Amino acid sequence: MEKFFAFRDACLTSDIHPILTACRLLIALLHIHPFCDGNGRVSRVAMVSYLIRQGYPPMLFFNPDRIEFSLCLARCQSTQDRGPLYDYVVANIKEILISRTGLMA
Repeated sequence: MEKFFAFRDACLTSDIHPILTACRLLIALLHIHPFCDGNGRVSRVAMVSYLIRQGYPPMLFFNPDRIEFSLCLARCQSTQDRGPLYDYVVANIKEILISRTGLMA
């Protein structure tokens, strides 16, 4: 966990886009899997907290497809391919912004 917090703190000064960094935090904490229960919830809270601190809306999944989300996470952990997870998160943030502002895509 100390390494995770050091990684999280280093992300604050990173040149990587905040949405991608939030995804990386989610993946990192899930990879550690430090708790007997609630790892997914805690990981999503870490992601949401980072997004809020960077000025983004909280990542609340609209009509979440748990299977798709789980497959994205599994792919990240098994092949290091983060693209599908990034796409999933960005699409949901776009939905949040559109719903809050009333703007059309």
